[in-house]
Amino acid sequence: MVERQCLECGSAAIGEARWAGFGGTLQPAKKLDWKGGSQILVRVCTECGHISMKAEKPHLFK
Repeated sequence: MVERQCLECGSAAIGEARWAGFGGTLQPAKKLDWKGGSQILVRVCTECGHISMKAEKPHLFK
């Protein structure tokens, strides 16, 4: 993810994580991929709690 500042409050205090547990991967809607889909990368503002998400493998959705 490119942004290093929170889009809501402008803070630079950003934590990084991967979505885990139930629903931890993103699957293409029109083609079922049994290889696991794409992990979801998450950034969380540690000041206001704003969350931004990105697919780790966006090419799977072409």
